[in-house]
Amino acid sequence: MINEVLALLREKMPSVRFDEAYSATPRSHLIDEIIVTVEVASESHSTDIDEIKLAFNIYLAGQNLGEAEKIFAGICAALREDYSSIKSVARGSVKADSKTGALIQPCYVTFESVLNGEITVRINGAEYDVGNIKTSFASNTRSLTSFGEDAAFASIEESRTYTVTLIGIDTALLAKLNGFTVEISGENASGSGIIYTNCAWKSISEADKTAVFISGERR
Repeated sequence: MINEVLALLREKMPSVRFDEAYSATPRSHLIDEIIVTVEVASESHSTDIDEIKLAFNIYLAGQNLGEAEKIFAGICAALREDYSSIKSVARGSVKADSKTGALIQPCYVTFESVLNGEITVRINGAEYDVGNIKTSFASNTRSLTSFGEDAAFASIEESRTYTVTLIGIDTALLAKLNGFTVEISGENASGSGIIYTNCAWKSISEADKTAVFISGERR
């Protein structure tokens, strides 16, 4: 979904630079343009409802907070023209970013869709019934500093780990799997065919019919 949103916003708002947060986070103190990074803040899938929350971080080259408000209004207007599934929009508190020397205005757009079909989960090709799916992620970054200086001039995302919770799943025999592949498909707001590879179990609860796996690879 992020690629579709980026393409739409780049077309409708060409004066603003839009990037994926985890592949093109601003890394220079010399920011001289407005940059908006986009990433998935959270997502949840069930047999009835699919919800995905996108985070838009607006990096301001100057101190004009009013410009951030205009940009977010433009983002919302552009998305509403093409997406009828917007559930809510929100703005967070402005914060200073020491890595770029810019102010950041975090904003959020949540999409919610009623599914047209059931979600299918396949683990190493075997199909499983799942009542709900919750996904979160964490990024590990490394800061770079010049010799003799404490302030970082750049940040590099070294890895990203996804944590996926499968709720209402038959946990029998799952513990035997390691380095497995999980494919989640279905007609949902984030598109079909999410694939996680080199997965490992974080926890399995037979009583709660819940299994949690982690993966550093998603496509």
